Amino acid sequence: MDQLLACSDVLSLHCPVNDKTRNMINAQTLARLPHGAILINTARGELVDEVALCEALKKGQLRAAALDTVASEPLAADHPFRELPQLIITPHIGGSTPQALDAVAYSAAHQCLAWLDAQQINAAACVNPHVLNKE
Repeated sequence: MDQLLACSDVLSLHCPVNDKTRNMINAQTLARLPHGAILINTARGELVDEVALCEALKKGQLRAAALDTVASEPLAADHPFRELPQLIITPHIGGSTPQALDAVAYSAAHQCLAWLDAQQINAAACVNPHVLNKE
């Protein structure tokens, strides 16, 4: 990760949040990026230490950042992010393209039809897969 950070002019996050990834982008990791790098987070807000990101943007360590998600949504009216002109924030809709919405609808309909036909359900596509094991 240190090697990757050192040569990343643009760092784009695409991973889940868990104990190992929570605040993985913090003051130390941001300092390893080249001066003037750009951070993009379309994954989960909890991946980024927001205080450290604010400082990196204010000091010019980062040129800019773009976030489709923040740690606590919706973003509070008095959140420091609102004062940073080099920060772009979208309302957690980055994955809401027409193609993505169609794919979600297709998957949901397919799962429902499979359930009604007593066929195998894709547990990975279920929010609560533990209910599939109940008889």
